[in-house]
Amino acid sequence: MNRGFPTQRVKALLRTTRSNTQNGRRSSFSTSKLISAPQHRAVRLFCTENHWLFQQIKRAASTSKMQDGKGTTQQLGQYAQSKVKPDHINLAIGQPTPRLLDLIGFKNAFDKIFSAEAVGVGPSVGNGGGSGGDATSAGAGGGGSLDPLVLQYGAQNGFEDFRKDLAQWLTYQYGFPVLPGELMVSGGNSMAIQFVIRNYIQPGDVIVMDDPTYFLVGNIVKASGAKVQLVKSDPVKGLDVEDLRSFLEQSDAGKRTKMVYCIPIHQNPTGVSIAPERAKALVELAEQHDFYVLADEPYPILNHLHDSTGKTFSGSEQGDGAARATSIKQYDSQSKRVISLGTFSKILAPGLRLGMFSMFLLY
Repeated sequence: MNRGFPTQRVKALLRTTRSNTQNGRRSSFSTSKLISAPQHRAVRLFCTENHWLFQQIKRAASTSKMQDGKGTTQQLGQYAQSKVKPDHINLAIGQPTPRLLDLIGFKNAFDKIFSAEAVGVGPSVGNGGGSGGDATSAGAGGGGSLDPLVLQYGAQNGFEDFRKDLAQWLTYQYGFPVLPGELMVSGGNSMAIQFVIRNYIQPGDVIVMDDPTYFLVGNIVKASGAKVQLVKSDPVKGLDVEDLRSFLEQSDAGKRTKMVYCIPIHQNPTGVSIAPERAKALVELAEQHDFYVLADEPYPILNHLHDSTGKTFSGSEQGDGAARATSIKQYDSQSKRVISLGTFSKILAPGLRLGMFSMFLLY
């Protein structure tokens, strides 16, 4: 870690975020308590100046050479969720390699936001009246350009400018319009799943999942008092919509189905992406049978395609004849049945505990 990096500040920020996340789960799930405005501003600036780490991700993906532990997936020390030794590659965990966690980029972003000029301290503000170097007076609204309310709880749905930038970026990545008003900031997808289930599911309701699925979600559903129903999935086209249709139409439990949980793109643990015709049919079934599709979507933005020349396409670009995988929400322009969950854990840094809902239901 380079000299000058605000280590204690970041540690305190992470501790506070984790503490607030736990409190939010016990109480109201207010996203304003989970993610602070300074984090929004820092992420916004960081992503603007670092082009969302995509160039680094592409470089890392293009080579398998590891360098003296620095480029390996080694995960040790007090901050590691799951320990990984230098001579191991653990395919059972979803942690990014440490070489993609850009400490310098975050340092620069935070330093720019909280510069002496921005917060109104230091010689540039002036020496009169004792306020020039007084951090206390700056915190009360000193001469800097940074609004002191940046450290307040913030808007419930998330920092407005952040959501505007996020909507613009998601529109490019997904290839269809995403509006700021559809977005709500979350503390990551696990928190978002809990939030949606708590607000839209009653004990005794049925939630359908494909088999197999993400191992943590079953316990979240059961804790709500809902019933879990598994449907078939195949390794080529993903969730079996006809098996789902049969369950919905031929069983009493099917009539109590309120939600289908799925990971449409690069499903965990199979890696399969749902075929476009099945995705469309799933949204149509949701409208016909009055249920919601809870789409856990941490991976569409990591999808990269290659055309016949070897050129890589991502975002709204598309190679020759390649079917680009994107959010299942693209099929939901009318019925408003899809709740899409996104996260920055796989594309920026999991320690931020930062993600987003894209849902029509709240507005």
